[in-house]
Amino acid sequence: KEEVINVYKDSAGMTFDAEEYERLNLYEIVSAGGLLITEETSQEDITEAFRASAYTGPYRHPSYGGNTEKFSFLTRAYATLRFNKGTYDNHRKTMM
Repeated sequence: KEEVINVYKDSAGMTFDAEEYERLNLYEIVSAGGLLITEETSQEDITEAFRASAYTGPYRHPSYGGNTEKFSFLTRAYATLRFNKGTYDNHRKTMM
């Protein structure tokens, strides 16, 4: 019998399994480069924070000395906040 795994797929095509998605605070991941973002942050500022994090911090791009797996968390977090922020925010509110 095949096991069914709940998978969240955002509009950018990035996938998270349900358990992983529950653990992550995507705002913290995208803010790791030093620019703090919150639910009230504009899309432009989310993009700016993503770019800063891609150059510095623990989730930086491999070309800048980062780890490929950690950078994939950053890109997935950014894609969710960029393209599906409302759904993510609503989901977080129901989990709190």
